[in-house]
Amino acid sequence: MLKVHHTQRYLSIDGKPFYWLGDTAWHLFHRLTFDEAVRYLNDRAAKGFTVIQAVILCEYDGFKPNVNGDVIFDAMDVSKPNSAYFKHIDRVMDAAAKLGLYMALIPVWGDKVGTGFWGEGPTHFINEQNARDYGKFIGARYRDYPVIWMNGGDRPADGNEHIWNALAEGLKEGDKDTHLMTYHPCGGRSSSEWFHNTDWLDFNMLQTAHQIHANTYTPIAVDYSRTPAKPCIVGECGYEDHPSAGGEIYIDDYYVRMGAYWSVFSGAFGNTYGCHDIWQFYDPKRYKPINRVRTPWYDALDFPGASQMAHLKSLMLSHPFFERIPDQSIIGDNQKASGLPHVRATRDGTKGKSDASYIMAYFAAPASVGIRTNVIASKKIRCRWYDPRNGTYRDAGVIDNSGEPMFSPPSTWRETDWVLVLDKANGQ
Repeated sequence: MLKVHHTQRYLSIDGKPFYWLGDTAWHLFHRLTFDEAVRYLNDRAAKGFTVIQAVILCEYDGFKPNVNGDVIFDAMDVSKPNSAYFKHIDRVMDAAAKLGLYMALIPVWGDKVGTGFWGEGPTHFINEQNARDYGKFIGARYRDYPVIWMNGGDRPADGNEHIWNALAEGLKEGDKDTHLMTYHPCGGRSSSEWFHNTDWLDFNMLQTAHQIHANTYTPIAVDYSRTPAKPCIVGECGYEDHPSAGGEIYIDDYYVRMGAYWSVFSGAFGNTYGCHDIWQFYDPKRYKPINRVRTPWYDALDFPGASQMAHLKSLMLSHPFFERIPDQSIIGDNQKASGLPHVRATRDGTKGKSDASYIMAYFAAPASVGIRTNVIASKKIRCRWYDPRNGTYRDAGVIDNSGEPMFSPPSTWRETDWVLVLDKANGQ
């Protein structure tokens, strides 16, 4: 059973690490046939994804017939769910479960809850009167599936906290409190702003803007420092093939990696990938493009960023997982003094003590940075560079553990970012 680990920083199954490698497939149930959904799920499972984030009542065309011609509710009445619509969701859920995938389910996109939201709406479709009952229905229907509940749907909770609380209570009642729950906010916000101290919020989720240099490390660091401690993660970062906010540059795999590594090295328990073409399952023969989308979803499946996320997952699972902490104190002062590109560090052990067995530092760009290696309890240190593009190591020798050695990644114009991996040398 998936649960929060006793460290309150990570998730685990039967005591073993669970690395959240998510994909934003918001319109999965609405826009894909069953065979297309299976194709998508098979692809993501093969690429190492563990969580698929999808919406039951979706943002765009949510009340219009799905690809099979079925509407979600009869007469737009939430108390009258359409059996055919939900049977299609059931089949997709079954297919995901057989592949070992968890489904992070958003019961309703945020523009349809309460008031004051932008979008297609209608606002207040889910309200004080029906939120709990709707949550109870969804919770009971998918109680026996590997699911994670995700309230929110890209909207702030401002002024509508009571509705989200009621929906959460309904979900808990319906599934007999057997699944984890979080809240998916809008860009630049975090679930912690409204629900950190609620009993139903098991971990915090934040969203960054879709920018080429989205800062994921600062908001994760803020949530990581909150009390009581709760796991935290970026649930929506810069999408691959998305036009950068305020510009004409499209986000590519480099910027996807940057956001992912920065967030994980800052204390997140995993990361969520996203692709602009896939969240909306753009098919030029069926759907109008949203926000300058340019690639059919089936061609976007093999974008490099999607495959590269598995290398981050493998790297994190290759070293002690539950003992890992973020630690910027081991980065030399020269980084700030010289204005060098941001380097983010993580290690195992107890912060402030020299008991680590490893250090990892993500270099987003070429730089020469000092690392305070004395947190590693070893006279000798093995040095390697991890290539986040293909998951391979490049050996950099063994050094004495003294002072503040300088490290520079083997960057080229094609290979910009690297991960420095420092381990205890054998026998030392």
